[in-house]
Amino acid sequence: RIWRVTYDGMERDRTRPRMLDETPAQLVRHLEHPNGWWRDTAQQLLVLSQDRSVVPALQRMAQDSENQLARTHALWTLEGLGALDATLVRELMKDVDPQIRIQATRASETLYKAGDTSLAGDYHRLAQDPDTDVVIQAMMTLDVLEVPDGTSTIQSAMATNPALGGGTNWPGAGFDPETNIFYSHAGNSSVNVLSITPPRPGFSDIRYVAGVAGRQPRSAPADG
Repeated sequence: RIWRVTYDGMERDRTRPRMLDETPAQLVRHLEHPNGWWRDTAQQLLVLSQDRSVVPALQRMAQDSENQLARTHALWTLEGLGALDATLVRELMKDVDPQIRIQATRASETLYKAGDTSLAGDYHRLAQDPDTDVVIQAMMTLDVLEVPDGTSTIQSAMATNPALGGGTNWPGAGFDPETNIFYSHAGNSSVNVLSITPPRPGFSDIRYVAGVAGRQPRSAPADG
């Protein structure tokens, strides 16, 4: 028996997709679709096509769309087309929406790896962003790219960010001894596979720390 799960109170969209028969310009419009499958599939087909005729439309969507998800899809489609440029990501790194700042930071890593190390200054600046999720992303970017002076910036952010607390290796985490509940910061801006690993000598005074799966963390904690 096969059950179809639907959202109560919202009519199911019965439109049948015909994306394989559509032009790249038509696919771009699907990046604003309310259904995630449509957005993901349209992005995949655009990247596979490597048709750069849609670059101007994608740039406009990334900058001006009122749909946050569409802006994110447009940004990453540009990255997949090899059409992302530093001017656009720097603009989006200053966007009023913190989620867009996060996505721009992540996407810009491709440019840094390709040789645009001038983005290092933007990563250092974002480590002092008023939004904690943006700060966390900036610290991860500084760490994974091994940006010069990244460790000192990470130490400063960990020591001074208002979300500091809990005494653990997770930003903003804490343990309630009365309820025995461990509270850890959570965000839906990105998904990162973590593992619990023994720290390298001098990294931490506890037995295990959170680290990216497959490797130990490289940054060091702030003094004290």
